[in-house]
Amino acid sequence: RLIAWCKANNDACIKLFLDSVKDVKDQGRKKKQSGIPKETYYLQLASSIFSNDEDPETQLLFSQNPNAFIKPVQTQFRILRKKYNEFNKALKQSGAGMTYEDLQKDPETKH
Repeated sequence: RLIAWCKANNDACIKLFLDSVKDVKDQGRKKKQSGIPKETYYLQLASSIFSNDEDPETQLLFSQNPNAFIKPVQTQFRILRKKYNEFNKALKQSGAGMTYEDLQKDPETKH
C-alpha cells in the first residue's frame, strides 16, 4: 500500500522521501515548497493503509482516532527510508562504472 500511495502522490512522496537541499541540487531541480506539514502526508498515508485494513478492528480504531496513527507511520517510514538510502548508497558504490554484465560476472556483485 505504501508503494501504491507513493505512486499516486508523487509530490508528497518526494517531500517525505528526499526533498533535502542536497537531493534537489544533485537532481538539478527546484525544492518543492508546499507549505503543507509532513504530518498531513503521514495522515494521508495512514489512511491509505489502515482505512482499508483486512482487520475490521484496525479499521474501526483508525476511524475513531486517525491522528493516533501518524507517529507510528512516521516512525516506520523513517526506518524504511533509512534502509532505502543505505541500499541505494551501497549499490552506487559497488556498481560505479560497471555494466550489468560486469556485475553478473563478479560473484561478489552477482546477487
